[in-house]
Amino acid sequence: MENKRKSCLKSDENSRMAESLLEACARQNLSVYGLAKLAEVPLTTIMHILNGSTQNPGFYTIAKLCGVLGLSMDELARGGPEEKGMPGAEETDEDGT
Repeated sequence: MENKRKSCLKSDENSRMAESLLEACARQNLSVYGLAKLAEVPLTTIMHILNGSTQNPGFYTIAKLCGVLGLSMDELARGGPEEKGMPGAEETDEDGT
């Protein structure tokens, strides 16, 4: 039997996260190298996230990347706040309704 590690993220979720990272970098005119430097995350780690070879990136790694890019972890996972029809993407008033 082949021993395969199950991913916590589905392939489409991985690609959505990678796309979100790249779009956020582009909005800030930031290269992947610049993101790595500012987030103090190894460039190879980010490249593995982007190419899908890292199926389950660490919480603290993603938190650092989100911090630099000004995204919440939910926004990163969903593909950004502008993506409508996704859970949690609805706009709310100041009172939360």
